[in-house]
Formats: sequence, C-alpha cells, structure tokens
Amino acid sequence: MKRLSILALAAALAPAAAFAQVPPPGGGGAPNALARPDRSGFAEARRSARAQMLDALTPAHRTLLASVAGALATSDAPDPRAAASQLDAALSPGEAQAIVAAATGLRDRMRAMAGAPPAPRNAPSGAPARTRTVDAGAALLRAAMAFGGPGRGGRGGPPPAGR
Repeated sequence: MKRLSILALAAALAPAAAFAQVPPPGGGGAPNALARPDRSGFAEARRSARAQMLDALTPAHRTLLASVAGALATSDAPDPRAAASQLDAALSPGEAQAIVAAATGLRDRMRAMAGAPPAPRNAPSGAPARTRTVDAGAALLRAAMAFGGPGRGGRGGPPPAGR
C-alpha cells in the first residue's frame, strides 16, 4: 500500500516536473535579451569619449567650455548653435580634430553595440548619401552637458531641482 501511494504521487508530479523543464516560447532568458543591448556599454563609451574630448582641450579652452555651457544652461533663451559656433571659433585645429575623432568613434561604437547597420555610402538612386558631419563645438557641448540626467540616452541634462 505504501509503495502504491508513492508511485501514485510520483505519477501525479511527473507532468509538472516535465512542464517546468520546457523553456517559454521565444527562447526564454531575460525579456528582450536579444533586442536590448547592454546599457552599461553605452555609458562606458560615452564616459570614454567625453574624457578624450576634455583631454584634448587646453586649460583655457576648458574654462571657455565651462563658461559657455554655464551660460547655455542658465539662459532664458538658450542658443546651442551660437554656443557651438563660439567654441568652434576658439578651438585649435588639433583640438577640433581630436574632438571630432572622439565623437565619430563614439557614434560608430554605439551603432556597433546597438547592432545597427552601417550608414549607407550611396543612396539607392546612386546619388551620394547624406551624411551628418560632426561639429567639434556641438560635440563638445553635448559631451560636457550630458552627464546621465533624465531623457533619451542620458542626454537630458541635470536632474530636476529637489532630487
């Protein structure tokens, strides 16, 4: 009798144990594990590019960047294009080249991490594809003012007051 009850219990639990071994539809694992790249890689890429950009600046141009970014952040009518132009005018060719290289490297690295296809060289019609050129002043402002606040990709600026 004891043996029969143990066998009955084992028979009753066998389908539940087998069902627990079946992975959920879609391959299992973390939800959207394949669709979502690792966010820590993006943050590290941004930190690295920002450090490269800031390291390319002379102390006087770091001070100018701080002044321009501060004025932009506190202005009632901010004009990011004028701020970027002001930085572009002050940067030496070597500084501008290093900043553009860091920004372009960041863009390429982020695309690779996201699994995005490379930008097309030519449009389907055979005409050259429109490519976005990297502006050193604008890239420098984005790097200086993007420190992980709210918004897309941590580019939202400082957190709201009181947080």
